[in-house]
Amino acid sequence: MSIIMAVPDDYKPKKGERVETRDSVGGGKTKVAISYEGAVLSTREINGYNDSDFYAMVWDEKEQEVKRIDYATTRGWTYDNNARVDATPEVIEKAQRRMVERFKEDFKRKFKRDSKKLQIGKEVTTPDGEGKVFWIGKARRYRYDVATERVGVIKEGKKYFYDAYQVTVINPEQYLPKDVEQESINCAERYKSQYHGIWVV
Repeated sequence: MSIIMAVPDDYKPKKGERVETRDSVGGGKTKVAISYEGAVLSTREINGYNDSDFYAMVWDEKEQEVKRIDYATTRGWTYDNNARVDATPEVIEKAQRRMVERFKEDFKRKFKRDSKKLQIGKEVTTPDGEGKVFWIGKARRYRYDVATERVGVIKEGKKYFYDAYQVTVINPEQYLPKDVEQESINCAERYKSQYHGIWVV
């Protein structure tokens, strides 16, 4: 069905669009622009506090990219607008290949961030030496303090506690997957149909 959006009578269609005159939900006739035929991958509604917005994820052949197109809202009269999933198998294949590329880069960044995160068992450096994390949590130094993230580090058999900002992971590269490139691709493959989830990691 593609994306259908009401347009003014003097509207000039863009490349890839076609214009028709149809019955309007409010009565009479309305002019609509029809676009992304055979390229709508998914649709979704965003529920706001007072209103809702509707959008579609589409494959843009010219840009070779998965894009979001907002086509309707309850903020105004958009009842003649509509969208329905109609992507062809060929389009879906192209979109998923592109999604793998995008998610792969996201996962690479995620692995790098995670390698630097404080976790139990990681070797760390503190203001007064090196040790291994055995506890992470929120705690107050004094009774009326605001609870902050604290880290327990064991050094030479003794336990010490620090504010999280005082502790840094030693050689974070050792906590990366053995093959970052391949692991990123494997993870991306599992998410390639999540068109709404672009940049979720």
